[in-house]
Amino acid sequence: MMKTRFIIIVLLIVVCFKSSEGQKSYVAHMVKVDDSISRKLYTFIQNKSPYKVTGGMYVFHLLGEDEKSHFSFVEGIYRFRIIGSHHSTYLFIYTKENGVQIITNYSIESVIGKINEYFKKNEATLDEEKKLNYMEEIIQELKRHQHIPGAEVLKQ
Repeated sequence: MMKTRFIIIVLLIVVCFKSSEGQKSYVAHMVKVDDSISRKLYTFIQNKSPYKVTGGMYVFHLLGEDEKSHFSFVEGIYRFRIIGSHHSTYLFIYTKENGVQIITNYSIESVIGKINEYFKKNEATLDEEKKLNYMEEIIQELKRHQHIPGAEVLKQ
């Protein structure tokens, strides 16, 4: 009886591990942002939401490069949202020169234009592989935005 339970538990662990294999663990890539940036992101989300926004916020570097810098807030492209599955996810670009630039228009042309500007300004630090990795993540984000109820509000 004890042996059977042990085998079942081990099998469940293996199945859970295998089912999550190949998927990114976004919680592992969450970064801390300072209060001024956090307020800017909350204000943006509050202005988009018909409800009072409460709770914590997830901020993820799209490439997860912040692992090397111990999850510090570094220059790059980020995804952010309020905790909860019903909240929309948004993107912003952070550079020391320009600060936080939240992407508000999720038309493909607009997003590609903003990303292209970021790529051009950071050619020295972005190789082709990093650019492709960013684009993969951004494509997935654009697909998610196509299914947001009221997404036409985002197209300003």
